[in-house]
Amino acid sequence: MTIAVLADGDPVGAMRDLSGRGHHLLQTSSASRPVYKTNSGLHWLEGDGIDDFLVSTIALDSYPFQIMAGFSMLAAADEGGIVALRKDNSAYKTLMQSSAGSYQLRATDRASLTLDARSNVSDAQQIATASFDAGAMSLAVNGVVKNTTTNTNTSGDMVDLRLFSFRDNDRWQGRIYAVALATGSVGPEVQVWLAARSGVTL
Repeated sequence: MTIAVLADGDPVGAMRDLSGRGHHLLQTSSASRPVYKTNSGLHWLEGDGIDDFLVSTIALDSYPFQIMAGFSMLAAADEGGIVALRKDNSAYKTLMQSSAGSYQLRATDRASLTLDARSNVSDAQQIATASFDAGAMSLAVNGVVKNTTTNTNTSGDMVDLRLFSFRDNDRWQGRIYAVALATGSVGPEVQVWLAARSGVTL
């Protein structure tokens, strides 16, 4: 992680964790690295929807928690994880795009059954939060809660933190401007931080 990206189109093999906890996201395969892009003062990672993703391993040990991202979708029908916490191929919690043939965003908890909170969005830049608690789950887009549902979360799992992927054969085609994971309550400054890096006006 010592070679910084220098120009638009450079592949990205590592993304540093700014929290100091060392959960750096990595991709050792050069063919599966998203690319760094920049334009009009914005910077983002772009995944091709084929094989690109970044991954780290973390402990999921505290509720409530939030998965937050600034992003934009590049294809209306592709299914894939924008940001995911994956225990295995059939158990994951994720902020993802649906395969409903539209720009549909989903907060998903899949264990013994799949629980969804969904909202249709545009292909413009968005910021979204998937909030998970022991008994509830919700999806908010640009600071507005869109959907809530009951939840059956458990903690204490080691999971893969993934960008552009929620399981082995699903990749997401889109742009990620900023990502944050947080436990406990989150103040409005996190939304402001995400919005500023994503070109979103709240």
